[in-house]
Amino acid sequence: ASLTYKKKAVIDCVHRLCRLALSGGAPFWELVVDSRLWLHSATESTLSRTYPEWGTSMGLPDSEGADLIPELRDCRSELLFVEKKHFSCFVDSKLMELLQAREITEVYLVGINTDYCVLATALDSHSR
Repeated sequence: ASLTYKKKAVIDCVHRLCRLALSGGAPFWELVVDSRLWLHSATESTLSRTYPEWGTSMGLPDSEGADLIPELRDCRSELLFVEKKHFSCFVDSKLMELLQAREITEVYLVGINTDYCVLATALDSHSR
């Protein structure tokens, strides 16, 4: 998996969505969640073997590689972080609990790895 696949195009698209939402031209999101790979050890998930970057440039809590992409930090003042240990953001996380607590039934997904993580999260979102 390549973490740089169309990264600039995705970031530009997210910025356009944010600007539209903030100006009232698109749905305003009640909740914005940041969910990134967040593994404390290589045995916590098989994703540490899927991504060779894990442990060096991504995934380790409080490392530069685990930081939110800097260009996305200004999308919303309140950004809730959900630790992700699998392709889907819903598996073994608090995401569903957050959505249910706020009675959110519609989700918009964006991400860099659309062929794995975003797809898995979309499928899980639909099935829930």
